Amino acid sequence: MTLLLLLACTDTPTIDSDPMDSPTDTQDSTEVLESLDVVVNVTLDGEAVEGAWVVQGGRSGHQLTDTEGSAALTLDMSLDGEVAVVVSHPQARTAHQAIRDGAETNFLVELIRYDDSDNLDYVFGDPGFPDQDDTTAQCSHCHKTINRSWYGSPHREAASNPWVQGLYAGTAELDQASCEEAGGSWSQGLEPGTRAAIERCYLGTGTLTDLNECSEGCDESATVFGQCADCHAPGINGILGERDLLEAVGLEHSEGVSCDVCHKVESTDPENTAPGVAGWLRVLRPSEEGGLGQEFFPLMFGPYPNVASPVMAAAPREHFQDGSLCGGCHEHWQEALMPSSTLDAERWPEGLPVHTTYSEWQQGPLGDALACQSCHMPPDPSVGNAADLGNIFDLSPGVVPGWLRPAGEVRQHSWVGPRTPESQMLQLAAGLDLKLETLQGGWQVSAKVSNVGPAHYIPTGEPMRQIFVVVQATCQGQPMASTGGNALPAWLGALESQESGTDWTRWTDAQAGDVIRVVRDAGPLAYSGWGPFGDGSFEEKGLRDERVVGSAVVTSVAEGVVGLDGELPAGDRAYLVRGTELPSSSEQSAGMWAGAPGMSFQRVMAGSDGAWMVPHHAAVDVVADNRIAPGESASSTHLFGSCAETPEVSAVLLHRGTTWALADEKSWTLNDSLMAKESL
Repeated sequence: MTLLLLLACTDTPTIDSDPMDSPTDTQDSTEVLESLDVVVNVTLDGEAVEGAWVVQGGRSGHQLTDTEGSAALTLDMSLDGEVAVVVSHPQARTAHQAIRDGAETNFLVELIRYDDSDNLDYVFGDPGFPDQDDTTAQCSHCHKTINRSWYGSPHREAASNPWVQGLYAGTAELDQASCEEAGGSWSQGLEPGTRAAIERCYLGTGTLTDLNECSEGCDESATVFGQCADCHAPGINGILGERDLLEAVGLEHSEGVSCDVCHKVESTDPENTAPGVAGWLRVLRPSEEGGLGQEFFPLMFGPYPNVASPVMAAAPREHFQDGSLCGGCHEHWQEALMPSSTLDAERWPEGLPVHTTYSEWQQGPLGDALACQSCHMPPDPSVGNAADLGNIFDLSPGVVPGWLRPAGEVRQHSWVGPRTPESQMLQLAAGLDLKLETLQGGWQVSAKVSNVGPAHYIPTGEPMRQIFVVVQATCQGQPMASTGGNALPAWLGALESQESGTDWTRWTDAQAGDVIRVVRDAGPLAYSGWGPFGDGSFEEKGLRDERVVGSAVVTSVAEGVVGLDGELPAGDRAYLVRGTELPSSSEQSAGMWAGAPGMSFQRVMAGSDGAWMVPHHAAVDVVADNRIAPGESASSTHLFGSCAETPEVSAVLLHRGTTWALADEKSWTLNDSLMAKESL
C-alpha cells in the first residue's frame, strides 16, 4: 500500500494551506484536545460561495456555508485516524483541510470549478476484475468488494451478452451446415469485441439486418444502429451516442456498463428521451491536463459529498441516489425504426413505450420515497467503506482510504434482478394463490397472481419478457384432462399451429409422444393493464381470450399423418407441442406451453407485418399490455373433469426472458425460472 501512503501526502491545488504543516507552538504538545471549534471559509474561483457542504471526515452531520462563504464546525479531535475538514460543491472537485492539535482555527478552502466541457480524448478507465488489481489505474485495486459484485452483474455483460449481440447483428448460434439447413446465410462478418473478420450465421431478425435491409448481414456496411450501443456499450471512447455496437472492442465490449462510465455521469435529463449516453445521461469526461500521474486530472461523480481523496476528485450528485440515473436506460420510448414505418401519432403521441420501468416506479406507491437502488443495490453492512477500509485494508482512516461509513451505507453494485437467480428477486416479486371449487360434473381452479414485491409492474424491462401460470390437476395420482378455462398463448411455445379448417392430422414436425392442444377463441380478453390498457384510454386491449377445449397425444407418424390416442375436439386453433413437464427446481429448460391451462402477462409489441411479440427495434405498435401493477392482482379460471375424490391441484408461476420462437430461431438456451409454486 505504499502508493496510498504517498498519495496521502500529496498537496492538492484546491486548499489554502499545506495539510502537512507542523502544529504551532501555541499549545503544549502533551495536551490532548477532545474537540476544536473552527470556522471554514470557502471560495469558488476566488469568490465566497454560499451552500458549500462542510463536514468533518468520518462524522455525520454537516454545515452549509452562509452568504459570506463561512461555516462554523465543532471537530471531534479524538476521532480515530486523520482529522480533516471536507468541503464539497457540485461545480468543483471535493477538497479537504487536514487539522492538527493547535492548528489554525479560521482557515480558507479554495474550490476551483472543473472544466464543464466533455473531453472526447479521454479514455474510460479499466475497472479491473477480481484478482486483477495490480495498479491504481484499475478500480478493483482499492474497491475490491464493489468490483466483485459488479463483475458478476448483468451490467458488466451488457455489451458482451450473446443474446444482445445475436439480436443486434441478426445472427444465430449455428454452425455452417445447421445454418444453411435452417435457411440462413453463412457469410463473413465481424467478431463482437474484436472486429476480426469471421464467418457467421445470419438468420432471422436482427437490428442491423432489419433496419438496413441486409439479407446476408451488414456488420460493416450498416448506417442505422437502432440506439443499442447507447445503453449496452456506453463506454465506447470518443463521440457518445448513435454508435455501432460492433464498434465496442476490448474493455468497451467485455466490461459493458463499467465503473468509470457511470461515475462520469454529471447530470440526468429525463426530458431528453434519447436513451443512455445519447441524451438522458450527460457524461462529462475531464479536460484538465496532468495530475496524480494521469493524462487528465481525475474527476468522478458520486452519491456522497464527503469523499476527500484526490484520487477520486469527486463531486456529489443526487442522481446516484434518486433513481434518475437508472432511468437513463430503463425508460425508453422510440419512434418506429423499421424502414418506411411510422407510428400512429394519435395512439402514441410520445413515441412507442419500450422500457417504462422508471416511470412505473415513479407513478407507483413508493414514488420517489424509495429509489431503484434500495432494492437492486442491496446494502452491504460487512464493508467498512467503498474502499474496503477495515474489512480488507487495515489502514488508519483518513483522506485517501476514507473513513468508516455507517453499516449498510455502502451498497452492492450487483443490480440484482431476474438474471441473478441467487438474489431471489423473482421469488420475492409475486404471490400465487389457488382456490378449488366443485362444479356440475367437474372442478374449477382459480389461480390468482399478485404483485407483492416490486414498486413497478411485473414483468418489467425487456418487453419480450413474460411471466405465466401453468395449472395442472391429478385424480388419484393420474393426470386430469383440462376441459375449459383460460389457455396460454402461442408465444409460450409450439412447434406448429394450425387454424380451424385445416387438416389437423397432418403436421410437419410431429413425432410420437407430442401433444396437440385445441383452443377456442372466446373473444377479447378483459383485463386491467399498464397505462392506456388500464386507465380506459384504449377500448381495444388486443389480447384474445383463448379457452382450453381438449387435447390428444400423438401415437404414431407416417408420412406427415399423425395417429392419436383419441379424437381431437373441434376448436378455432390447434398447437403441436413437445416436452411439457412442470419445473421441479428453480430453473429448467423452457417448455412449450401454448394451449395449456394457464395465464400469461406481458407487453405485446407488433411489427409492421402484423406479427406479435417482436423485438422492439422491429415494433410499430404495442397491441396489448396486461402486466400486473404494484399491489394489484390478476386471476384466471381452469376447468377439469370429474374425480371420485378431491383432486390434487398444483400451479407454478414462471418467468421467461424472451419468446420460445425467437430463442429457437437463434439457437439460444432458454430457461424458465420458478417464481412461485402452490398446491392444494
